[in-house]
Amino acid sequence: MSPSPPSSLGMRLRAPTLLWPVLIILALAISPTPVGAQTTIAQDIRIDSMRVSVSLQSNGTSVLTVDAWTTNVAPDPLTEVSLRIDSLDLTLVEAQVGSDSVVPRLETMESHTMVVFSLGEPLLTNESVFLSVQLVSLDLQSNPEIDTSGSLLYRDLIFYLRPHDPVFDFTLITSLPVRGALSTASLVPLFPEPVRNGTDGQSLLFEWHVPYLQPGQEKVFIVQYSVPFTSVDPDGLTPLLYGLAIVTSLFSGMALVVAGPRMKQYLTQYRAVKYVGTTNEEQAIIDQLRKKGGSCPQKELYLSLDILESKMSLLLTSMEQRGLIRRFRNGREKMVYLVEE
Repeated sequence: MSPSPPSSLGMRLRAPTLLWPVLIILALAISPTPVGAQTTIAQDIRIDSMRVSVSLQSNGTSVLTVDAWTTNVAPDPLTEVSLRIDSLDLTLVEAQVGSDSVVPRLETMESHTMVVFSLGEPLLTNESVFLSVQLVSLDLQSNPEIDTSGSLLYRDLIFYLRPHDPVFDFTLITSLPVRGALSTASLVPLFPEPVRNGTDGQSLLFEWHVPYLQPGQEKVFIVQYSVPFTSVDPDGLTPLLYGLAIVTSLFSGMALVVAGPRMKQYLTQYRAVKYVGTTNEEQAIIDQLRKKGGSCPQKELYLSLDILESKMSLLLTSMEQRGLIRRFRNGREKMVYLVEE
């Protein structure tokens, strides 16, 4: 049974009181439409109470379940509605419109996939419909890395959210694989900090909530975790990876023997360093990231702030070490994310 639709959100035009007579006279004089006619161009749909559950599998796949209420805010009836998923390798498991099972089509775009639902009956203006879809993604998790002991396998989930339509009340829940744990190789294995965490008895769960996202606004969620290497499905790993693990362990052991004492001394000195405040250039970077909605490509930063690329790299490295920003590679670009308290 589908949940009850959320209440509608109203909007109204505002203008200084003295302007209303002028506006009314102009409307009567030049507009062929009746006074009070709606002429504002709006989005086709509004997404409410959107809930995305991502179940991480130790073999690198991710099972997504997306539930959302969509409301027609266009002046005409809609026969199709769609949801954007920032993944290029999706397989449909099942889907519903209301309580009816359907088969939406997946339209792969340049950087995302649109899940398009055909409606049995046209969705009238201000009417809402409940959508649910379950998918399997092969590209939300990073390639695996094995620690020097060969006992743990590390992976990252990087989940992007870039809606085409306004989204109200967004919730993301991720569950680690069975026997999975947060990565100890990262100082900040969860980004941003979740609003709550727990367990379902088998896996660790983490939850984030975003009250509102405007079209095109970007949010990124990152989970870095590890699982025991022996618990990974062998079918999900290639023989090359096993060979890589052995070679990595051998070279890492040799490196620790040769460089271990120096590295220990370096880390001791590094941990003793304490940073207080930010420089004017660092504050300019923070302000620019805020203007960009909390993230932007690193190249845009040094171009917009007129800072040399080499100096920008040094500034960002220092800020990242102090936990002010995070950097992750997205294709050929390196993205910079502001870490807000």
